[in-house]
Amino acid sequence: MNEIKVSIITPLYKGTDYIPGLMAMIRKNAELLPAAQKGKNVPKAKLEFILVNDSPADGLLKEEELIRNYVPDQAFELTAVNHTENQGIHAARLTGLSKAQGEYILFLDQDDAISDSAVWTLLTAAEQTHADVVAGNGCRLFFTPEHILEKQIPIYAKKAVLKEVGHEKMYLYGTDMIFSPGQCLIRKAVIPRDWCKRRLTVNGCDDFLLWLLMFHEKRSFCAIEDKIYIHNDTVNSYSSSYEAMERSFYAVCEFLEQTDGYDKKKIQILRRRYALKSKLKQNGSKRQKISVVLMNLDILYYTLKYKIKGYY
Repeated sequence: MNEIKVSIITPLYKGTDYIPGLMAMIRKNAELLPAAQKGKNVPKAKLEFILVNDSPADGLLKEEELIRNYVPDQAFELTAVNHTENQGIHAARLTGLSKAQGEYILFLDQDDAISDSAVWTLLTAAEQTHADVVAGNGCRLFFTPEHILEKQIPIYAKKAVLKEVGHEKMYLYGTDMIFSPGQCLIRKAVIPRDWCKRRLTVNGCDDFLLWLLMFHEKRSFCAIEDKIYIHNDTVNSYSSSYEAMERSFYAVCEFLEQTDGYDKKKIQILRRRYALKSKLKQNGSKRQKISVVLMNLDILYYTLKYKIKGYY
């Protein structure tokens, strides 16, 4: 039976306080794998955890010390890498990817969480479906500046929306149907060369860029109902900043314009979608906004489609 190794990559930015919690999550997933496999005719799986320190000014990660403190029993393999300067999350993910030995990759943000059985659940689905990307379900937790939980909402509220994860038009006309790469297992061999060789210089949408490039290369996606992921939303989180995400979104468009063979019409759709979003956020009469929407009925259709079907 062949061994399949899963590599979990986490960039750290001023995030050393998250390390104990991350180590505990990885350990629980690593320990569950043998028990979950017992008596089953499935490939063995082993975990590898790669930490990439993207804020070296706050101190360097010492791999031997981390292993001694957290993995003296070698329950999983641990690698720590330090950037010499801050390079951004895409560059940090690429650094981790260059070190990864696994057949499958999971990009986990420092402040997010996965369930104890997340890796096994996603790996099982990947082997059964042969999909290049498997997305699990989960929820978003919203906190006040005082870190008090305000509300939580599911990522995929209805089963009907799961099949839309594999449709490229939803990403072009609607939105990114995968909330975070932390909810996904990705087959390493199919991660696009362009995504690996040219990094997005504006933080925020490098995962969205990854999905678009994978669709461009005709890769397969699937989503499952299992709730394996938690995203923590705070007022200071980058993904909750509209201005920051807007800059990153347009950087994606510029990236795609320099990608050989990428359909320019798709880039036009992306630009038109975000322009519509910006116009609707601006002050203006109801009549003006209705007029703008009526000029973009295709975008309205896909937006309503994912909302009605239950995407966050």
